[in-house]
Amino acid sequence: MKWSHKPYVTVFFISLIVWSSLFALRTSGVLQAMELLTYDTLFSLRPDSEQASPLVLISETEADIQRYGYPLSDGIFANSLEKLLAASVRVIGVDKYRDLPVAPESERLNKVLTSHDNIIWIFFVGDNEQGRINPPAVLKDSTQIGFNDMVNDPDGVSRRGLLFLDDNGTTHYAFSLLLALNYLATENIQPQNDAQGYLQLSNSIFLPLQPSTGSYATIDTGGYQFLLSYPHLHSNFPSFTISELLDGKIPAPALRDKIVLIGAMAPSLSDYKQLPDNSRHYGVELHAHIIDQLIQTALHDYPLMRDCSDTIEYAWLLFWCVLGGVASFFRGGMVRLSAITSIGLLVLFVSAVLAFRQGLWLPLLSSVLAWLSALIFGVLWFSTIDRNERKQLLRLFEQHVSPQVATALWEKRDEFFIGGGVKPDQLTATVMFTDLANFTTIAEGMNPLSLMNWLNEYMDEMSNIIIAKDGMINKYIGDAIMAVFGVPVKKLIRLGLLLTH
Repeated sequence: MKWSHKPYVTVFFISLIVWSSLFALRTSGVLQAMELLTYDTLFSLRPDSEQASPLVLISETEADIQRYGYPLSDGIFANSLEKLLAASVRVIGVDKYRDLPVAPESERLNKVLTSHDNIIWIFFVGDNEQGRINPPAVLKDSTQIGFNDMVNDPDGVSRRGLLFLDDNGTTHYAFSLLLALNYLATENIQPQNDAQGYLQLSNSIFLPLQPSTGSYATIDTGGYQFLLSYPHLHSNFPSFTISELLDGKIPAPALRDKIVLIGAMAPSLSDYKQLPDNSRHYGVELHAHIIDQLIQTALHDYPLMRDCSDTIEYAWLLFWCVLGGVASFFRGGMVRLSAITSIGLLVLFVSAVLAFRQGLWLPLLSSVLAWLSALIFGVLWFSTIDRNERKQLLRLFEQHVSPQVATALWEKRDEFFIGGGVKPDQLTATVMFTDLANFTTIAEGMNPLSLMNWLNEYMDEMSNIIIAKDGMINKYIGDAIMAVFGVPVKKLIRLGLLLTH
């Protein structure tokens, strides 16, 4: 295959093969799980937002359950809501199901709910396998209810959020979205639709998730899904217990003008969610992170997570395939190859980290595979070609030239090989024949063993002199030697009288 000896053609084919393989692996979803793990790693390296969060949590703990019983009565909720309203909380969200009243004081709770439109309660839309859980009856068909359905990736990690759901022709708002919109309304920020009908808050547009977003390939993107960015992933929201609230132990400034979520944070209730930093948090904390993202984005332009178009992503991968193939051709020795490999990986990693901090999701794992695969395959291919050519060259010359000439031949091998064979050339050479005077007469008078020892000694000395002058011994003919100078490496040779002594 003559094309295999043309480096640029080899690089092209290696790049194309690696790129095609990665394309197949990505589109089939084989790389999805591993790509998502690298996505989580990038999250762990992303610093939290410097802007303070307005979220405060009121938790239902094991101690609260033991004190007030389970489920918490309507009276407990009524007391809690009244305490929060008295503390000038801006918006209140209740992440507890209450499809059926729990006496006592259900009427009192209903009155509190209908008297304050800044209280949002959850309900569950569900699906064919999970039944629907209605909101409090007094809030049915009101604007104070939001669904708390969540979407998890196949590995159970919460990387996506829901903004809207369609249910039999009715569009429902997410619990977290309603709380954020209520808070932002007091900041004179209203939701808008961009030219394509996507949700826009201030300067930020929330693009709905597509099946091929980022490294996703095998997920259900039903509803209006978006990527979670977790502005305060590494921080905990201020949290107090229901007992502390009802006992008046929470400082008023800690609640004033805040968004307060009431939810379960008791291990026995098993309301856990896994976040990208591999930590487990309660469901109410996940709601807090989503609300925090919406507010940080609208008020402080915190970057939303987004990906490149498929065209740009695959062009990016092709670029690293080609770069790996080119690097394999200029690999040099092990030290140089190790340096090239490390530099490529470092550039990829730093690029992914910096892009991620700006909200851009680059396919890090696929890029690393593109770089390493093309580099490794290229190194193996070119090394095999080099090894075969070296063997061929040494087989031709190793018995006839000095190590220096053999090394020179290898270093200038491009001048000697073409299409996998030896390249013909035209040059000026010096051919030398040596012969021993009166050898026949001398040989007839010597013992055969002594003659051979004497002849070998002579041949060794002559060979060393020829090789030292970069000559090539063509053949031995009895006592004669045929040597050629100036080949195969072009060089002018001046022997002088060295061979005559």
